[in-house]
Amino acid sequence: SIRRHTRLWPSKVGRMSELGIGALGPVDTLDTPERVRLDLELAGPMSRAFAFSTDYVFILLLMTVGLMLVVSGSQQIIEWLSQFSFLQDLFERIERFVLDVEDGDGSAVLRGVALSIGIWLILDLFLTTCYFLTFETLLRGRTPGKILTQLRVVSADGRVVGWRQSLLRNLLRMVDAMPAGYLVGIVAMLASPRIQRLGDLVANTVVIRERQD
Repeated sequence: SIRRHTRLWPSKVGRMSELGIGALGPVDTLDTPERVRLDLELAGPMSRAFAFSTDYVFILLLMTVGLMLVVSGSQQIIEWLSQFSFLQDLFERIERFVLDVEDGDGSAVLRGVALSIGIWLILDLFLTTCYFLTFETLLRGRTPGKILTQLRVVSADGRVVGWRQSLLRNLLRMVDAMPAGYLVGIVAMLASPRIQRLGDLVANTVVIRERQD
C-alpha cells in the first residue's frame, strides 16, 4: 500500500532546497509499493488559477477561430445540415421556442438570450473538456498553461494521470465553477489537505509543481 505524509507550508528554505523545489508550498510525501519515496510539492489555488486562465485564453482563441469559420461558411453549413431530417426538426423547434410568443413584452428576446446562454455553456463545457483531456493525456498531465506555470496533474499515488481520470476531473469542472468564479472548487481546495477541487477528489488526482533540477 502507499503511505502518505503531508507537511504543510515548510518554514525552512534549506529543506526546500534539498527537495529541489524552488517555491514554498505544501509538500506531500508518498511511500510507493516499490519503496520509492516521492516528495511532491502541491500547487496552490493561485498558481492553478493562473494556469487555468492561460489555458482558457487559448480556448477562447480556438472558439473565436471556429466561430469565424462557421460564419464565413454559414450558408453552406446550413444547407449541409438541412439534409439531416432530425437537425431540421431541431432547428424548427428552436425557432418556434424563440418566436412563438403572443405578447409583445420582449419574451422572444429573453428566450433568445436564454437559448444563447445555454448553447454557450454546452459549447464551453465541450471544448474545455476536449482541450484539457487532449493535452493532459498527450503531455502526461500538462497543458500549455501548466507548462508556463511549471505545474502537472498526476494521480494521487504519484503516477501519470490516465485519460479516464482526466475526463472525469474535467467533466466535474462545471460543478467546481458553480455558482460563479469557481467558488465550489476554491472552497474544496481550501478544505482539502492536498488542495484538491471536487474534480480531483472524485478522479483521485492532485496538481503538483514540477521540480527545478
